[in-house]
Amino acid sequence: MRITICAVGRLRKGPDAALLADYLTRFERPGRGVGMNFARVAEVEPKPATPPNEATALLRQAPDGAVHLALAERGRTLSSPEFA
Repeated sequence: MRITICAVGRLRKGPDAALLADYLTRFERPGRGVGMNFARVAEVEPKPATPPNEATALLRQAPDGAVHLALAERGRTLSSPEFA
């Protein structure tokens, strides 16, 4: 399985870039052990920046046949088994 991270906006230096770097470091070793590989980070900046345009731009970056998972800071928190 290959993992693609699609994000709205640029992941410049700062908290978002630090979180991404931490996530990728944590993902690398255990991911390889269970057959998951990191593919790429896709950054999109739709014009105008509206939720429908953002969704369309994000979906265009996802590979064909991909399972889509949206993460949002105000979303529902899942347990590890629920997330899996």
